[in-house]
Amino acid sequence: MPAAAPQPKCRLTSPAVSVIMAVHNGEAHIREAVDSILSQTLSNLELIVVDDASTDATAEVLARYDDPRIMRLRNGRRLGPSGARNCALRMARAPLIAIQDADDISLPHRLETQAEFFAEDPALGAAGAYAAVIGRAGRDGGTMSYPPTRDLEIKWALLFWNPFIHTSVMVRRSVVEETGGYDEEGDLAWLAEDYELLSRINRKYRTANVAEVLVRYRINPAGASARFGELQRLSEEVSGRNVSWLLGDNGLDVETLQAMRRFWFERKSMSPSDLRRALTGNKILHQAFLSRYVEGGTLRASRARFYLGCARRAFGQALRNSQLEPSCRASMLLSTLKLALKAVM
Repeated sequence: MPAAAPQPKCRLTSPAVSVIMAVHNGEAHIREAVDSILSQTLSNLELIVVDDASTDATAEVLARYDDPRIMRLRNGRRLGPSGARNCALRMARAPLIAIQDADDISLPHRLETQAEFFAEDPALGAAGAYAAVIGRAGRDGGTMSYPPTRDLEIKWALLFWNPFIHTSVMVRRSVVEETGGYDEEGDLAWLAEDYELLSRINRKYRTANVAEVLVRYRINPAGASARFGELQRLSEEVSGRNVSWLLGDNGLDVETLQAMRRFWFERKSMSPSDLRRALTGNKILHQAFLSRYVEGGTLRASRARFYLGCARRAFGQALRNSQLEPSCRASMLLSTLKLALKAVM
């Protein structure tokens, strides 16, 4: 069970943001991660660090800090990322909660920027941001600016993949309390737990991504490649759950979902059989999506942006797959025209 380390004598009475950080054997990068939070331009924060039964020098590194904003917890046995973060969530006191991974870095203005973003939209439930990749030797390795920024695009993407960079996410504490924390059951407690949680949040609340780099994200090639197959399997499981939730008991088979994922999010040619699957799935899923999220309940401008974006992607697939039989290309173009018409209705 988690056991609290001795706490500082003085703690903030009402932090604006609670930052939660779970770490297991993170001695190499934990200091950078913690320092990046303590040096934020928004200083009215608390940092809750859960040492998930580390066997390296993580505890010693954390013990060197003497800052009243830090709360340290140590688990006697390893609970995994979900269990460790849930320990921190239960201790959080601020109205806003920021996720920070123990090997990543938040830019100095990250918390202030996101807190202002939430203040401008009281109905917003969660928000992520873009990220800069930390390459070898700590150098910048490019920008992760692929996540969609608007709620409708995010809701559509969540049916197929996770459009959030987890270490960049901030969420309202009231939203977490209502929807529940991370799933601690089975393999999802260790991988794809962020995708599952954010999917649940997005069903009830608007979400967004700030179109600005606010974090530096470290990719471990060896670790990522070793877990890629399992992560893909679990992500597809969450995707299937999301689609089944939207459609009710009549979900789509795995092959159709994979074909639709390629149709909407990959810029590659597709086989005739995959395209037929995607077109069939599109008709079913899109109608359910529009009925739940769009028709009659969304501002005209937001609706137009979403439909036009879908139309552009469908038209792009028609252009990329010029080798297909005329009837299949005609179906793709017809679906494009129907989506474009909905944009101006």
